[in-house]
Amino acid sequence: MKRPARDLRLDIIRGWLQISTFGAHAVGTAFGAYGIHAAWGVSDSSGQFVFLSGFVLASVFMLKSGRDGAAVAARDLRRRAGRLWLTHLAVFGAMVLWAERALPLPGEVDRLAWRMVVEEPAAAFAGAALLLYLPNYMDVLPVFILCMLLMPGFLRLAERFGAWALVPSFLVWAGVQAGLWQY
Repeated sequence: MKRPARDLRLDIIRGWLQISTFGAHAVGTAFGAYGIHAAWGVSDSSGQFVFLSGFVLASVFMLKSGRDGAAVAARDLRRRAGRLWLTHLAVFGAMVLWAERALPLPGEVDRLAWRMVVEEPAAAFAGAALLLYLPNYMDVLPVFILCMLLMPGFLRLAERFGAWALVPSFLVWAGVQAGLWQY
């Protein structure tokens, strides 16, 4: 199977999201305050990371699926998710060690929602391993890993039902917005 031409849409989206992510980290500037999606209530840098990475990953998945079959592509995706999960655990473990020893600022542990990390590191690590404990600044990677694992099923739905495959995602989003649940 011939490799598809470069997708200009991806380059345009990636460029905009990189500018937007930079703006999100430009604290104290007008662009940082108003030039990003979070100021409009749509998305922040984390959501943009999940979108862009998912877009790229879906492109790779579809290419491999067309070339080697859906089962091979799904196995590759699970392998990638497993490597990312191990990376998440290594970073989380380093965070546990750092938070236990190096947060001398009063109130910082609570501001970061890391109380469990400091007081019950074993339970926090177990929760992180199950992708259930999501303290601040450690929440986007587990969400992305779960999205990776759901991607083959979603793409199968999209292939069969088109845009209607987005209905479950919309319902989850609407439930969160209505306060029915939160991750």
